[in-house]
Amino acid sequence: TTWSNPPGTLRAYDPASSAWTDLVSDVDIGLLRQFVVEVSGGTVFNKSEKLWFTDGTAAGTKEIYTATLEPRLGVAFNGGCLFFAEEKNKFSSLNKGTEPWFTDGTTGGTFMLKDIRVGRGSGCRGEPNDITTKPIAVGGYAYFLADDGTTGMELWRTDGTAAGTVLVRDINPGIESSWISGFHAHKGELYFIATNGVSGVEIWKTDGTEQGTVFLDVVPGPAGSIPRDIVSFG
Repeated sequence: TTWSNPPGTLRAYDPASSAWTDLVSDVDIGLLRQFVVEVSGGTVFNKSEKLWFTDGTAAGTKEIYTATLEPRLGVAFNGGCLFFAEEKNKFSSLNKGTEPWFTDGTTGGTFMLKDIRVGRGSGCRGEPNDITTKPIAVGGYAYFLADDGTTGMELWRTDGTAAGTVLVRDINPGIESSWISGFHAHKGELYFIATNGVSGVEIWKTDGTEQGTVFLDVVPGPAGSIPRDIVSFG
């Protein structure tokens, strides 16, 4: 299935029959481009800051969560999608900040994974087009950046459950952030750029455990090697 958006209408194209099917109207193409993720059995997307699902047919295209979520920065994971969202309810006192959510494309399978920064504060940040903060799926986990209010912005991971959504390691101990960037998957592990506040900016890698989150001290001392890009080789 491919996508088209002639004046506000989302359509699906079937290459087998060379036919177009109108799925839903009044779509904001800007919001659509910010959040379209394939899940098991179809695709989830952003329509009017709400979460929708389509299986490529008009009958199978529907809103799956009634509250406004402003879904963004989604990544395919475990047959569903990990994404950031800020739920906005009728009563603002019930609102949470921006937190990690999961959906499998159904209403019952759409939920907030964890209120990382408890209350109305936001545990997760990131503008819709900021690829440096977009979650990444590697080796059975999805990794993302979050701040619980005590550790600064650090590396978190999830296995798709609330219990399995945890801080990987407080790389720069205390309230200061470790300034993580450059997520890159290689041979089942996550590589990234960060600082622990002592060794400067270096390349780190993790297998999803605290003990398995280590750095490569390329330039010993506080200056660090200040890497800019990570690519796979060999």
